[in-house]
Amino acid sequence: MPHATCLTQALAGQILLARYGYPAVINVGVAKPETDMKSFQSHAWLECDGQVIIGTSEQPHVALVTF
Repeated sequence: MPHATCLTQALAGQILLARYGYPAVINVGVAKPETDMKSFQSHAWLECDGQVIIGTSEQPHVALVTF
């Protein structure tokens, strides 16, 4: 899907994995950039068996919501 956001990709991946019987978890979290302490970055990623499948990031994010 061209120009899909990280959340869109995670949702699509979860649907596909569930269709074939693989449980997957979507995490939505935030990270503070090192340069601007007044803002934050949001990110979504998909995990299956404790490993990130979609949405790897160099910057660590703290999960706020998991579903």
